[in-house]
Amino acid sequence: SAVDLMPKDAILAAKVRLAMKKFNDSVELLYGLLMNQDPREDKEKAAKLNEKLAQFVELIDASSTFCFGEKPSMADVHCGPFLWRFQILLASYRNYNLFGDQPRLEKLVKSIAALAAFQALTPISAEELVKSYAAFANGFKWAEKATAEKMFAGRGKAEFGKVVPVMELYTNSVCPFAQRASFAAALCGQVPKLTFVPLSNQVGAAEKLGMDAVPVGA
Repeated sequence: SAVDLMPKDAILAAKVRLAMKKFNDSVELLYGLLMNQDPREDKEKAAKLNEKLAQFVELIDASSTFCFGEKPSMADVHCGPFLWRFQILLASYRNYNLFGDQPRLEKLVKSIAALAAFQALTPISAEELVKSYAAFANGFKWAEKATAEKMFAGRGKAEFGKVVPVMELYTNSVCPFAQRASFAAALCGQVPKLTFVPLSNQVGAAEKLGMDAVPVGA
């Protein structure tokens, strides 16, 4: 049966509108945490997000099934699609529990997601959702030579707050000793930052020929 999404009671309707307005403060922060490419900023971004979510929680009922009472309202429609998606996305891409400090929201999302109407018209699985948001998790940084297997060159799936040192490899295409390192890195699935440097004999040849730059290969 149809549900009245906006309460007829004026005071309750005002509470619904206020909660919806407050939830808007969290939307940009949800995307910001997912799209963040610098793990050193994870904690700060998560703290700001949690602060706004806590303010939203203060405006809804403390223990009801939905935001206000035992039936869904526009407040549930307003927050549910975001909270359901980002609990999955942040867990998958950042190993971050969106509801770690907000058990009220965890209960709320379970109630919303259990409604048949929630995915009746626009269904999507958790697996499809994660795949669809890969560009966001990589900060829309595409691989230089994108393939179906390797489309992005951004952060992607990473541990919350974990700084991964960037490998920098000084190499030369001519030298077999240098290729040992680059060969091993490629076999291990590493993509180091490459800096090509000349060999001593290449420098000597360039000096004799009066060349301004030394061809080192790339």
